[in-house]
Amino acid sequence: MGYGAELMRYTLKKADELDLECYLESSKESNVPFYQKNGFVVWREWRANEHAPVVWLMHRPKKSDAAATAAAGAAGAATTSTTTTGDSSSTTLAATSPATASTSTDEMRGE
Repeated sequence: MGYGAELMRYTLKKADELDLECYLESSKESNVPFYQKNGFVVWREWRANEHAPVVWLMHRPKKSDAAATAAAGAAGAATTSTTTTGDSSSTTLAATSPATASTSTDEMRGE
């Protein structure tokens, strides 16, 4: 198992133990299936402007809400950063508390 996969496994295990939802952004389309296998759902494809690369915004519901959230297609939020340099990209994944998530989700929706 690579370092990235091990870090993902560890972070998602901790998120499940703490019943936290997760959010990430990926600037590399070929990584989307990997994240989907780890429980993430594409919430939205986004681009800063017509010349910017596409970024996939992805959400993984907290364990207690996983079935209901997946069925409803709801999105949550957390802290994340994505860095793109040429053809390579890196994605930082973070879990968040429910209070932070609801505030961030409202901000993302423009409410």
